[in-house]
Amino acid sequence: MEDDDEFFDLVAGIYVVVATIENVRAVNQAKKLNSGLNQNNSANLPSANNVELKLLKLMKRNREVTLADCVIETGLSSQQVRETLEEMMIQQLITMDNRESDGSIVYRLI
Repeated sequence: MEDDDEFFDLVAGIYVVVATIENVRAVNQAKKLNSGLNQNNSANLPSANNVELKLLKLMKRNREVTLADCVIETGLSSQQVRETLEEMMIQQLITMDNRESDGSIVYRLI
C-alpha cells in the first residue's frame, strides 16, 4: 500500500511540473502572438501627428473642409476626427466656422 502512495505522489509531482512548464510555454506563445498583432495594428493606424498633418495639408489645399472631408481623408471614425480637430483648435492651428452659403460647419487654417 505504501508503494502505491509513493507512486501516486511521484506521478502527481511529475504532472505538476509538466503542467507548469506547459502553462509557461502557452503564456509565452500568447505574448508573442499579441505583440505581433499590436505591431501590425500600430503599423496600420496613423499616429496622431500623422493625422494632424494630413488634416492641415487638406485644409491648405481646400481652404475649408467639413468633418466628412476629414473622415474621408484620414479613414478614421468621425468621433476620432472630431477629437483631433478639437485638439487642433486648442493648439490654435485651425478655426471652426459656419460656411456662409449653406451654414455647414467648416474648419480652416488660422
